[in-house]
Amino acid sequence: MPTLTTSIEDTSPVIVYSQSNGYQSWRAGSSKTDASLDSYSSGSYMVTNASQASVSFSFYGTGVQLFGSKRQGHGFYQISIDSLVYPQVNGGVNDTQGQFNVQLFSTVALAAGYHTVKMTNLGTGDLDLDYLTWQTPIGEVEDTLRTITLQDTDPAFTYNPSANWFNTPANLGFFSGGTGHATSIAGSWLELKFTGDAIALYGPLTPNGPAYTVSLDGQASGNYSSASQAIYRPQQLLYQAGNLQGKEHTLKVQTEDNTSGSQFVVDYALVYSTSTAKSTGPSLSTGAIIGAALGSFFLLVIIIVALFFGFRCWSRYRKYGKIAVQQPRSDSEPRHTLQPYQQGPTTYADSSNSHSRLIPSTSYVSMRSDQQQSTSSSTNITPPSTAAPWSPPPGTRVIYSTISDPFVAGPNKADDLQAQVVTVPFTPGDKYRPDLSSPTLDPAPQQARSSILAAGPSHYIGSPNYSEGVSAEGQPSPNAPLHPLRPGEVTTGTWTPPAYQSGNPF
Repeated sequence: MPTLTTSIEDTSPVIVYSQSNGYQSWRAGSSKTDASLDSYSSGSYMVTNASQASVSFSFYGTGVQLFGSKRQGHGFYQISIDSLVYPQVNGGVNDTQGQFNVQLFSTVALAAGYHTVKMTNLGTGDLDLDYLTWQTPIGEVEDTLRTITLQDTDPAFTYNPSANWFNTPANLGFFSGGTGHATSIAGSWLELKFTGDAIALYGPLTPNGPAYTVSLDGQASGNYSSASQAIYRPQQLLYQAGNLQGKEHTLKVQTEDNTSGSQFVVDYALVYSTSTAKSTGPSLSTGAIIGAALGSFFLLVIIIVALFFGFRCWSRYRKYGKIAVQQPRSDSEPRHTLQPYQQGPTTYADSSNSHSRLIPSTSYVSMRSDQQQSTSSSTNITPPSTAAPWSPPPGTRVIYSTISDPFVAGPNKADDLQAQVVTVPFTPGDKYRPDLSSPTLDPAPQQARSSILAAGPSHYIGSPNYSEGVSAEGQPSPNAPLHPLRPGEVTTGTWTPPAYQSGNPF
C-alpha cells in the first residue's frame, strides 16, 4: 500500500499553539536572540518557556514525528496521542553547542485513522518545535501513488465573487509557476473540485494575515490563520486532508473579518491519488448490469456457433475440395425446336448412269442448339418384318439419312455402315403432337440392306454413299438403279445402309 509522507514547517496554520490569558504562549525564534537560527529548518522555529504550554496537530495516518532541538536550558516535555500519554522526556543537554534537527518523538504503529498529537512543556525550561512529518496510507497494496499539481489558474479553481480576487499578489517570484490569486475582502471564497485520496493547499503566510475557514464537501474542517509570527513565508501548507477514498470532492476556503486589510493568497494544490482511483460518475443499476451480462452471453454464444459452422465448412472443403455450383440455364437459350425444312427438286448427273434424277422431298427437321440436325417423319412407322420386303404404310413419308463411318478400313466393312430412322409423331394435318409418342429409333428394312449389300464393294469406303432408286413418279422402286447421295443429303425411299453385324444399337 502506498504511503504518503507529508512534512510541514512550524509556521503552518494547521499547527495549533496554545494561548494563555489571551496571549500567545509561543514565540518565533529570532536571529536577534539566537545566533543558531540558521541551524533550524527554513531558518525558523517556535519556542515556549511557559509551563503547560502545548502545541497540537490533527492528521489522518499511521505515524507521526516531531522535530526540534535539545539545548542547554531546555526542560522536560510529554507527548500524548489521542488518549494515550507517553512518558516524559528530558529535552536538555550539557552540550553548549546544542543538538539540532533532533527527533523529539516518533511513532509508526498507529492504526490508520484520524489522530491528534500533542506536546506539552512540563516546566519553565525552553521547548521548541522546528517541523513535523506524518504518514498517510493511500489506496491498496498493489496501487501506485500519483501526485497532481493544480496551479491557481487551473479550471478546477473558481473564485467568488470574481471581482474580489486579483492575480497580481506581491512576491510572485516565490510562487509555484509564478502565479497566484489573492483577496483582501472578507467573505470572499474559493472552491476547488478534485478527485483523489488526499489534498493539500498551499499559499504564503504574511504578518497579520487574515483568518479563514475551511469546509470539505459541506462539512466544516476548522478555523485557521494565515498570519506568520514574524516574516513573509512562501508556499506554506494552508490545509490538508486524507482518507478521501479516491472520490470527487469540493474544497471551500472562505476569508473571515479582515480589519487589517492584509491579503489572503493561494498558490497551488497537490492532489494525491492512485492508479485505481474510483470513478465518481453515476453507477449502473442492477437491471442494466444484468442486461449487459445477458447481452454479452448471447453474443458469446453467437460467436461460438459461427466459429463451429465455419470450422465445419473449412474441414469439408479440405476433404472434398471446392463444390461446383451449376448455374441455371438462361431462358434465352434455344430449346428443342421443330421447324420445316424444304429442299426443292435437285438435278445432278449419276456417275454410273447417264440420266438425271429429280428427287423431290419434304421433311421436318428437329434441331437443338447443342445437337446436330436430324430428320423426322410425320408418323410412327411400324417396324418392318424380316420375312418379307418392307414398305411404308400408305400415306406416310419416310426420311432416311446415311452415315458413313470414317474409321472403316476397307471395302469389306459394309456392316460398319449404319443408319438411323427417326420417327416423330404427327397428326394427319402435319401438326407436331409430342403427347402422342416419343421419338424412337427403328431398325433399317431388310430389303434396303440387301440392296446395298448387292451393290458391290465400290459403293462403300472411298465411294459416295448410295440410296435405293426411285421411280419417275417419286415412289420407291427396288428395281430402279441406285444414284449417289452427297454427304448429309436427304431423300425419300426405302433405303438404309447396313446395320452393324455386332453390337447393333437398333
